[in-house]
Amino acid sequence: MDPQTLVDQDIAGGKLLVAELERKGVFVRAAYWRRTEDEPDWRLRLSTEHYEKVGPLGLYSFAMDAIQDLNDSRTPKLGSVEFVSTKHREAMELRYFVGTPDGPFLGGELMTSTRIGDAYFAGVYVYRAEQLPVWDGVVPVHFAKRSDGNWGTVLGSLTFRDGLLVEVGCDGTEVRKKVVDGRIKARFVLAENEQRRDDVRSGTLTRYEYDHGRLWQREARPRRVQFRSLVAA
Repeated sequence: MDPQTLVDQDIAGGKLLVAELERKGVFVRAAYWRRTEDEPDWRLRLSTEHYEKVGPLGLYSFAMDAIQDLNDSRTPKLGSVEFVSTKHREAMELRYFVGTPDGPFLGGELMTSTRIGDAYFAGVYVYRAEQLPVWDGVVPVHFAKRSDGNWGTVLGSLTFRDGLLVEVGCDGTEVRKKVVDGRIKARFVLAENEQRRDDVRSGTLTRYEYDHGRLWQREARPRRVQFRSLVAA
């Protein structure tokens, strides 16, 4: 592929490959052709949860099978395909700033010499960037705290500006936070889906980790727990 040119055949072939991977059960959260000043050749970068499950070698095996099954001259060569995890910073930037709900194909335009969030591209063509949640303003929350084997909650708040977490409104050891390069890093557990029945409160627990103000990891624990107390921050 010409390092300066992304042609219609490349765009069509990348779309075919993503669709075939998903038919095989490899669901892609972000899919885009990209090149940088340091890496002038176009690469099809695919961000998927399967990176953590089967690793890059397992994913390349899926891609090889998909390319063989498609048997279409438009599909990219295996050497032009890169897999990254859903935690990859560049892929997350696209999902924050050009993401769309439900992960549709964008059929987007080719952009050159452009910055998306903190990521700079000499060229980029985005098929899909499944939207990550972006909030603004103050969001009231219940931080979950465990003491003597029981879960309780602490009333607090999260403050977002332009989609970035800028303040954690809670005093207590249950929230780990610090500021690095002017941006907040924090790790905490929230009580969610709360219900009250016969004076007993219960809910689910979700662990959040923010890095440089952006959501880095979210881990939901579906099993409900009882909350023994409610403490105001």
